[in-house]
Amino acid sequence: MFTSSTVGLYFTRSNLSKVNIFGYSNNGLPGIEILGLGGKGRSLKEKFIYLFRSQNRTIPLKRYVLVIEGLESVKKLLWEDLRWLELPIYLLLCSLCKFIPIKKLDNCLAVGKVDIDGHITTLILDLKHDNLFLNNHILFSRYIGKISDSFLKEQKEIPLEEIFLDFPLHKISYEVWTKNLLDGKCFKKV
Repeated sequence: MFTSSTVGLYFTRSNLSKVNIFGYSNNGLPGIEILGLGGKGRSLKEKFIYLFRSQNRTIPLKRYVLVIEGLESVKKLLWEDLRWLELPIYLLLCSLCKFIPIKKLDNCLAVGKVDIDGHITTLILDLKHDNLFLNNHILFSRYIGKISDSFLKEQKEIPLEEIFLDFPLHKISYEVWTKNLLDGKCFKKV
């Protein structure tokens, strides 16, 4: 049995919130289960299967269980806000399937959406979100602004382009999140 976990970010009332995501694979009945998202987990599972097939990746015949723990009531959250959890869930599944070079994501933090054409959109975080790094998480994104010297020395930022080097279908774009008084949040492409 292979286990791993990571931390994902999603939006609640115009703020970023952390959520724990863990998973395992074993030799049980082959399949993928995504728990903790209600009925939205099934469509996410099918999207990931589609992406793997469109890239000619064969999912090893194992049972994969991914659990999103600690979400507020899923029914109260907007689907567009929950979509920012797609990247951390996808990274965890890719790790369990051994499609990416990183085996343990336990100390990692990610935020981003994955489209069915393979396009990945992630956020550039700035000094306002410094509290997200209190547990020394490695970030799969970009970070701008003044940050601690230890963060820079330890090179805790891992570009997604390096992780998905063997996935030619994936195109990665970055957005900056700024609060907008009218609708609560606004994203600018970089």
